[in-house]
Amino acid sequence: MPAACAAVLCAESKPLSRVAQASANGACSFVDECQDAADCVVAYNAKQCCGCAESMPAQLVDSEPCLLGPDEDVIPQECAVACPLIACGACPGPPEPSCVIGDSLNVCR
Repeated sequence: MPAACAAVLCAESKPLSRVAQASANGACSFVDECQDAADCVVAYNAKQCCGCAESMPAQLVDSEPCLLGPDEDVIPQECAVACPLIACGACPGPPEPSCVIGDSLNVCR
């Protein structure tokens, strides 16, 4: 008789960092997103429905065309997504980008 399984709520887990780097042997690992607040910018993901501005690593925003500044309103064609016809709630005001110095990795918050 198979063992009973308990139901669990699965939350989406966030990566340790949104920035990865290849080592000399080709293995990828997470690296610091920032050294100080100047390395973080306010942007939003144009591929998300109802996305709000958040603090992100500047190097990520510079390399990804679908991450847009809060004042950018022209979404590149390759970033357009079909969102359901639902009313999006109001976003909070843009955050003040900061670099949180962590025990293992620094992240933009």
